[in-house]
Amino acid sequence: MNILSDTRNMLLRRREILAVTESSSTPSSQSVVAALTEKLKVPAEQVVVKSVKGNFGQNKFSIEVFVYDAAADKELIEPKKKVPKKEGENK
Repeated sequence: MNILSDTRNMLLRRREILAVTESSSTPSSQSVVAALTEKLKVPAEQVVVKSVKGNFGQNKFSIEVFVYDAAADKELIEPKKKVPKKEGENK
């Protein structure tokens, strides 16, 4: 994995990283997090994979990742996932 740019966003207390990797298939978010935590020496709780994009017929993938200073910063800024309602609950 090659890091193309590593920008510091002071307002949101995070690093915004653009990287490129070569693989025969699209890398999963978990494999990207594992590779970056090993390379950057940060905990996995602070890493958010925003996108993994590839071009048809090529083995290169562009990866956009945010690395927060603390897990609490990530919880404040990142959108929460919706929890589906259980059947029988009021709408």
